[in-house]
Amino acid sequence: MRPPDSTADFWLGNMGLSAEYDGVVRETNMAMATPTLRVAHLGPAAEPGSIRQWYDACWTTKRHSYALGNVVAGDRMLTGLFRRPAAKDLGEIKIRGAARPGTEGTSVLDVVPSNDLSTACPLPAPAPGTTSLLVEPERGPYDIGYTSPRDEEGRGGVTYEAKRVSTSRGHTTTRTFDNAVFGPSLPGGSGVTRDGDRLTVDVPLLTDGEGNVPFAPEYDTAQVTLYRNGTRVKTVTGKPGQATFDVPADRADYRVTATARRTGAPGAATTVTASWTFASRHTSGRVAVPVSAVRFTPTLDLTGAAPAGTALRVPVAVQGAAKGHTRALDVAFSVNGGATWQRTAVVRGVATVPAFTSGTSVSLRAKVTDTAGNTLTQTAIGAYRTR
Repeated sequence: MRPPDSTADFWLGNMGLSAEYDGVVRETNMAMATPTLRVAHLGPAAEPGSIRQWYDACWTTKRHSYALGNVVAGDRMLTGLFRRPAAKDLGEIKIRGAARPGTEGTSVLDVVPSNDLSTACPLPAPAPGTTSLLVEPERGPYDIGYTSPRDEEGRGGVTYEAKRVSTSRGHTTTRTFDNAVFGPSLPGGSGVTRDGDRLTVDVPLLTDGEGNVPFAPEYDTAQVTLYRNGTRVKTVTGKPGQATFDVPADRADYRVTATARRTGAPGAATTVTASWTFASRHTSGRVAVPVSAVRFTPTLDLTGAAPAGTALRVPVAVQGAAKGHTRALDVAFSVNGGATWQRTAVVRGVATVPAFTSGTSVSLRAKVTDTAGNTLTQTAIGAYRTR
């Protein structure tokens, strides 16, 4: 299974097999480091449709990487396979990897088909930089892992995963990893739940600008604090945006504040905070608590920077309880680390931050109230910089 470019170098191959008999399925796969594999079916045919086999091969050139694949189903194993797809039959997945100053280097892409028992193909990618991955669309979607490079002090090495990324013949799909603006997100719905008399907070505070949630985010300190009727109940330290609290059964007004702090250059969001208010009482099962998040998605370069001397359009999207039920939305920016804030109007989902000179660190803040009166205040100190 070879790419259309004859100058490409073979990187890694994988053969997988799934066999079913009498309702029992067995699967196996084998990775290989050579471009040639000889296979044959031995013995009689199996039951119709009971054999499923796939082969994947990764190749590299100076300009592209190739993830080629083929799936065959029937009653027999393959006896040989040869494919050389034409360039026009391939789709492109463009991977943009960000890197803040001091963390430039080589990132790692782990590319694996979403639907089969395949071995991930690890490919090097520059950061900051763009890698072009050419695939056979008929192979199906791919899960793409991205691990950022580490700096000299060991910071970095953050891993993200984008599930079921696909493209079509002659078309390009672009995904960006590890870039600003970092902040909270609600990828699975409500990030706060109540089950009986237990409140659980699980909100990714350091989601990257495209909405990719890191497996093990880079941070220095993190804490979540619960207040009940204005009185602090408990502070939990540990993973960003994660905590569990036992609370009394009767109705009360609550405030949950989650903060993550990390060192680094502006554009990394040195401090991210989200604070939610809501009312809650005993439940008979696991119930979502009405919390929200705001996503800021301006167009930045791959170092988390905006052009100096130019106003920046910042798309603003509300997630969670306030999505479609927003009573009030207030967005502000700061150029002194959050000491003072200046409001900016949100017009048709876009806020505009004025132009600043090169080297300015810009922080962003959002305040949201939903139609039921629940509130959110979130800030990203050092959300992006100008250059």
